[in-house]
Amino acid sequence: MASRAPSYPQIARAQWLLGLDAPESQEEIRRAWKERVARTHPDRNAERANAATRVTAAFNQARELCEWWLEAGEAWPKPMAPEALREAEPERVVRPPARTPEQNRSSFRPGDHVVRSLPGREPANEPLHTVRVLSDDRVELEDGTFAAPAELAPVAYGCPVCGLCSGPAVERPALRPCPPCLAELVQLERSERAVEPALRGIRSRARAGRATAAELGDSGLEEAARERFRWAEGVARRPREERRGRMLAAYAHAYALWASGSTARDGAGV
Repeated sequence: MASRAPSYPQIARAQWLLGLDAPESQEEIRRAWKERVARTHPDRNAERANAATRVTAAFNQARELCEWWLEAGEAWPKPMAPEALREAEPERVVRPPARTPEQNRSSFRPGDHVVRSLPGREPANEPLHTVRVLSDDRVELEDGTFAAPAELAPVAYGCPVCGLCSGPAVERPALRPCPPCLAELVQLERSERAVEPALRGIRSRARAGRATAAELGDSGLEEAARERFRWAEGVARRPREERRGRMLAAYAHAYALWASGSTARDGAGV
């Protein structure tokens, strides 16, 4: 799909093919795909091998489209049979993730857990704060004090893009893009050449995320980091022209989770 998103009619047809309404997980999509492919695979239909091959290919493409759409965090259209999809809709270019003005200015949002990051002081030893209000170039914390964005570091979160996470251990760690992913997104928006360095960075941070999550004793964050490593490996195996679009979709989904205030305990799926 390169850097283009599938159209709504394409997704509606894919849902219809797999018998899906508004799937909530990759597993739901894969289960529906597996049930259909098990019946149509050419190995089971030797007398109609050509037709079986075409149908199986359609199911494979439908699965890919639905997985892409779920990962992008888009709203699901109503499933529709091919004959109902008469009007063609142009493909939509994948846009960079929508940012709020606050996210553009500070890389924080209300509710984020932060610590002060000051020269000569170890952030891990600083008290935990929660972002209350963002205004201009200042961040107001829950205790009524203010800080410049550069004086704060996000903590107690898991990154939905790469799986990097940070302590301290809390009951509901936030889901938000990590600072390295935010920096890589800027480069990814500007140039196709940023794809491979970004993929290497994601895999490296996924390994670090697994180690940190293990130290925190958080099995949920640890599994999320494993999943993001597998995802990055899968993207790397994709045709080169598809990689950037898939990565931008992952960032868009991460921003949607962040904007909604999702946590790693909400079953939001990273």
